Amino acid sequence: MKMPPRFALKTFASLSSNVEGLMMADDLQNLGSLAQSARGKQLKSARNTLIAVGVLTALLNFGVAAAAGSIAQGNAEVQQMIMLSGIGFGLLGVVFIVLGVMVNTYPVPCTMLGLVLYIGANAVSALIDPTTIAQGIIIKGIIIVGLVKSLRAAQAYQQETNAAAAASDE
Repeated sequence: MKMPPRFALKTFASLSSNVEGLMMADDLQNLGSLAQSARGKQLKSARNTLIAVGVLTALLNFGVAAAAGSIAQGNAEVQQMIMLSGIGFGLLGVVFIVLGVMVNTYPVPCTMLGLVLYIGANAVSALIDPTTIAQGIIIKGIIIVGLVKSLRAAQAYQQETNAAAAASDE
C-alpha cells in the first residue's frame, strides 16, 4: 500500500482545520443569536414587569387620591396630603408604564431608571410611613431581583447589538 505524499497530508490537515474553524464560527454565531434571543425574552419580561408595576401603582394610588376625603375623615390637611401623595405615586405608575413600552428601544436606560425609581419610591414610602417597609416585602424583593436581572440582560443585549452594528459598518 502506497502512502500519500507529505504535502497531501499537510494540505488535508490544513483544510480540515479550516473547515472545523468555519464550523466553530457558525456554531458561535448560532450561540450568539441564541443568547441574544434569550436576552430578548428577558427584555420582554422586563417590559411586562414595568408595565404591571406601573398599572398597579397608578390604579391603587389614583384610587387612594380619589378616596382621600373618606380616608381623612374630614381633616382637610390630611386629605390634601393623601391626595397629593396618591397623585404623585399614580403619576409614577404612568412613568413605569412608559418605561415598559420603551424598554425595547432603550433597554439599558429604561430598566435602570425603572429600578432606581422603584427603589426610590419604596424609600420615600418608608420615610412617609415606616410600616410600609415590611408590607409586601416578598413581592418587592421579587420585583427588584427581576429588574436587576433585566438590567444585566439589557446591558448584554446592548453590547451585542453595538458589536453587531460595528461589524456591519466595517
